[in-house]
Amino acid sequence: MKDTVVGQLLMLLIASGAAQAIVSSTLGNETDQLSLLEFKKAILLDPQQALVSWNKSTHLCDWEGVSCRTRNPRRVVSLRLANRGLVGQISPWLGNLTFLRNLSLPTNILTGQIPPSLGRLRRLQTVYLSNNTLQGIIPSLVNCSGLKVVWLNNNGLTGQIPADFPPSIQQLQLSSNDISGTIPPSLTNITVLKKISFAFNRIHGSIPDELAKLDGLEILYVGSNNLVGRFPPAILNLTSLIGLGLNTNMLGGELPPDLEYGGGGQVSTAADVYSFGVILLEIFIRKSPTYDMFKDGLSIAKFAEINFPNKILQIVDPQLAQELYLRQEAPVADDSAVHCLRSVLDVGLCCTKSSPSERISMEEVAAKLHRITDASRIYGNLRGT
Repeated sequence: MKDTVVGQLLMLLIASGAAQAIVSSTLGNETDQLSLLEFKKAILLDPQQALVSWNKSTHLCDWEGVSCRTRNPRRVVSLRLANRGLVGQISPWLGNLTFLRNLSLPTNILTGQIPPSLGRLRRLQTVYLSNNTLQGIIPSLVNCSGLKVVWLNNNGLTGQIPADFPPSIQQLQLSSNDISGTIPPSLTNITVLKKISFAFNRIHGSIPDELAKLDGLEILYVGSNNLVGRFPPAILNLTSLIGLGLNTNMLGGELPPDLEYGGGGQVSTAADVYSFGVILLEIFIRKSPTYDMFKDGLSIAKFAEINFPNKILQIVDPQLAQELYLRQEAPVADDSAVHCLRSVLDVGLCCTKSSPSERISMEEVAAKLHRITDASRIYGNLRGT
C-alpha cells in the first residue's frame, strides 16, 4: 500500500513538472511572438515584404529572419533582417526576447534610438545595426554578459562611448557616427578586445597608453577624429596588430613605418583610405579582418580581390546575395543592382592596395561613391516603372 502511495505521488510530481514546463514553454512563445509583432508594428515600410510571414497563422519560428533553438521551449535566439529596406524604428519590445543571442538589422532605414531595453538581454552575443540612420546615445550593455560583437557604424549616434561595456567584448565597431568625448580608459580592462574602430567621429583627448596592454588587439582604427597628444609607442609592440588607422588627427610620437608622413608631422591620408576600404569591404562581405579564415597572407582585401568581379555574389552578405540572385531573373534594370555592388567593392579594393601610392584619394573615393549613388537612384526609378 505504501509503495502504491509513493508511486502515485511520484507520478503526480512528474505530471506537475511536465505541466509546468508546458505552461512555461507556452508563455515564453507567446511573449516572443508578441514582442516580434510589436517590432513589426514599428516598421512603417517593408518594400521587400520581409515581414509578410509574420502573422499568427504561422509559427513564429518559421517567420522570415527568425531562428529558434531546437529544443523546447523553442524560444527565439536570432533575428536577422539585413538589407531589407525596412523603414521605421527598433521597438523596445525586443528587450523581452530573453533568449536572443544574435540581433542583425544592418543596411536598412531604421531611425530613432537604440532601445535601452536591449541592455537586459543577458544572452545577447552579437549586435549588428550598421548602415542605418539611428540617433541618440549608445545604451548601456553592461548586463549583456556574453556580448562579443557590437557593430553600430554608419549611423548618426551621438554622446560618448560607454565606459561600461561587458568584459566579453571582442569587436567594437563605432565608425562613421557623431560620437564625441574621449576613448574610455576602461576599455583597456577588456582583455579579449581584438578590434576597435572609432574612425570618422568627433572623439577628442588622447589614445590611452593602456591600450598597449591588450595582447590580442588586432585592429585599431581611430582616424578622422580630434585626437591629440603622443601616440603610445608601446602599441607598436603588439604582435597581434594587423590594422592601424590614425590619420586626420593631431597625434605625435613614433608611428609605424608603413604609414607615411605628410606636412606638419601629420600622417598621410593613405592609411585612412586603407581603413575606409577595409570598413567598406566588411559592410558588404560581413566578415571581419579578424576572422580565422584570414591568415597565411589572406586578408579581407585579398579575399575580395580573388573573387572580384565574377564571384562577388558568392562572398557578399548571404541575404544580399540571395536578393540579387533573384533579381537577375527579372528585367535588365535589375542587373544594375549587381553592377552597383561590383562598383562599391571596386572602391574598397582601390582603397586597400598594398602600396600607399597606389591607393586612390579620399576625394576620388567620395566622387566614385556619389556616382554609384546616382546610378542606384536611376536603377530604383527603372524598377518603379
